[in-house]
Amino acid sequence: MKTNHSDLVREFLVFSCCFLATHCAASVSVCHSPNVQKDPVESQEETSDRSLGLNGVQLQVGVNTWYPYVIETGTKNGNVSYTGLCMDLLQYLAQSLNFSYELVLPSDGEWGEKRGGNWTGLVGLIQRREVDMVVAPVGLDVDRSAVVDWTVPFEYWYYIVVVKTAELDLWTVFLRPFHWQVYVCILGSFLCCTAIFSCLMETDRTVHGKFTPAVFGVAEFLLGVCLKQALPTAWTGGAARVLIAAWCLLGLILTSCYTCRLTSLLVALPSHVPFTSLAEMAERDDYRWGVIGGTSTVMQLRQSNDSVLKSVYRGMLTFAQDDPEVFSLDRDVHLSKILSSRYAFITEGFSEAMLAEKDRLTYFAVPEFGSKMYSIFTQKNSTLTWRLDKVLLRLQDAGMMHHLRKRWLPQQANHPASRSSRTTITLETMQGPFYIAVGGLVSAAIALLAEMTIGRRLACEKHTYKND
Repeated sequence: MKTNHSDLVREFLVFSCCFLATHCAASVSVCHSPNVQKDPVESQEETSDRSLGLNGVQLQVGVNTWYPYVIETGTKNGNVSYTGLCMDLLQYLAQSLNFSYELVLPSDGEWGEKRGGNWTGLVGLIQRREVDMVVAPVGLDVDRSAVVDWTVPFEYWYYIVVVKTAELDLWTVFLRPFHWQVYVCILGSFLCCTAIFSCLMETDRTVHGKFTPAVFGVAEFLLGVCLKQALPTAWTGGAARVLIAAWCLLGLILTSCYTCRLTSLLVALPSHVPFTSLAEMAERDDYRWGVIGGTSTVMQLRQSNDSVLKSVYRGMLTFAQDDPEVFSLDRDVHLSKILSSRYAFITEGFSEAMLAEKDRLTYFAVPEFGSKMYSIFTQKNSTLTWRLDKVLLRLQDAGMMHHLRKRWLPQQANHPASRSSRTTITLETMQGPFYIAVGGLVSAAIALLAEMTIGRRLACEKHTYKND
């Protein structure tokens, strides 16, 4: 059968046109269907080559001032301007997703705490849908996740306790490496070993017929071990040698620990932390402590089952009865309390005023809280979340987040208690050893005077005895 090629081509073209017409009609009916529900943000999505663009839609963005993330720089034409890490990040997001924004601050100035079923601060703005997202250093917890969605973290931080630098007594700084109980145990061990060696000395004299040092010689040997200046001994008994080995091991450990601790103290002077843990802080009756109110830190303290954190929170509630400022929202209020009284501030960052007073402040890390993650909050089930996630991950892969941290979180600013310029040990710091040396000279002079007096008396008695 002969095939007509022109007929085949004609049938193929007719079939193709019918298929394309049917497909286009179906697409048009879906796009214009009144029954399709779209997300408000998704309805603004750009149909051009920007697959993540929001077509210039204006979003309401919640922020709260917190150095160095959101910093108020002044007012221009009636509008307050802000800068900081979060503001730079928001600008990158706006450029990447093609949207404009209007900043909204919470009227109560809080971050977000649940009170009577409703949320305050920034979380409350999200819950009431007054803002589309929150770009601020807000931490995520279980309760907040019930009313907000969150993106991948853009920053990690750690909790610290900021206190005023305690002044060290430079007269006794060389006694600080050990607790007084350690010194009591060292003295007791020294006296016991001296007594035991004295007994073994008699055994060596009677059994082995060897010359052994006197009691003062034993004490000198034991002290020399601790000072790494031990003299050779004349003991030959096995028991004495075993005891010498044990004392040398003890002296080595004590000397190493003392040297390391003393070195750290001398390098850190005059920066001295009055306590180094939350447990020690909770036991201090002469100190008070506080935290920024309405934050996830307060919620973590309230809900924690850790005995130390419970004790810290109970102390705050007690202090708040006559001093509500222990839950103040202003870090500078806490700073004034640190500088004017015995006060400790639990926080996760430093204000600009704190950095200005860095020479008078010191801090220590709080591992009981763990690290804190800062994320962008969005409305529940918002399609904006995954769009922000993609941009944040792209910024992190490109190193942009590292650039922002390096710009706004310099290493020296993160550690106001660092004293790189104080590593030189001054004469004031080393006055203790010189006083010890002077005391040794005075003691040696007194001993010499006593020896000369006793020697003259013995000589006189000997001369009198010969004359008789």
